Amino acid sequence: MSVEVASLIRRSRLGLGATAKAVAMYLADLACDDGGGIWAAKGRIAADLELSKRAVQTAMKALVDAGFLVEVGTRPCRNGATIEYRLAIEVIAGLPSTREEARRTDTTSWGEADSRVKEIHPSGQEGVKEIHPRGEGDSPHGVKEIHPNHPRTILEQGGGGEARACASNPPDTTSGGLDQLFDRVLFAAGHRSGHLPARWMPPAALLHVAGWRSLGLSDDEIVRAVTETQANYREPSRGPEAFDFAMKRFAEEKARAAAGVAAPVAGGEPARRRVRARLPEEIEGGGGDAGG
Repeated sequence: MSVEVASLIRRSRLGLGATAKAVAMYLADLACDDGGGIWAAKGRIAADLELSKRAVQTAMKALVDAGFLVEVGTRPCRNGATIEYRLAIEVIAGLPSTREEARRTDTTSWGEADSRVKEIHPSGQEGVKEIHPRGEGDSPHGVKEIHPNHPRTILEQGGGGEARACASNPPDTTSGGLDQLFDRVLFAAGHRSGHLPARWMPPAALLHVAGWRSLGLSDDEIVRAVTETQANYREPSRGPEAFDFAMKRFAEEKARAAAGVAAPVAGGEPARRRVRARLPEEIEGGGGDAGG
């Protein structure tokens, strides 16, 4: 496993869909530092990602056609031969980032930087003044210190109501990438501190969450399923597999709604209301007070 290649794939926008991204991350987990040395049966990949073999074959063909995956040759195996692949990290490195801030390349020379400073401060004696780009005055509330780490891994404890308000704010949902979905799922599952259980650690957990999209669920529907399921428990779940049943149920309800088929009913009531506490039936001939 190469941490560098796995991190590169995870933060690069391939533009081929969630299934291809999940397959690419799986292959990155098998790659060497140069992206090569990948050989794995497509049936094994499909089983680990909980996808169909045809979906894996289609995704790998899309990666090859896009130039992100290269067929190196063949290797002998017990079934005959298997294809060896290499991730084209030189191509993937040029893709846009999934992060809000794109990769920045500093092309400014020291001479240009020095000339810009002289233009701003021609006298060179007044020093540096704090200015606001919009021409606004200083903030009356001062400056709040923000932890540099990602909110998924570190959340400062304490601080009373201010800390609780920070913990109640969900992650950003505007960009819609796989990382953003993973952040929202962690938030909905109750993991808002710096300690994640082993089964919630990427890339395995990230690939598991990506597999829910293959059920035909949108990101909002996935987060809703996690939120409603987690509401039934006091402690955060230990792994994403705890929500698999809820995802399948949401997908089935969505499919029935799209087909115009009503949900199963019993006794004229929806199936969700059938689980009720029932009073014991009176025993015939046993009426009256127990102490009588």
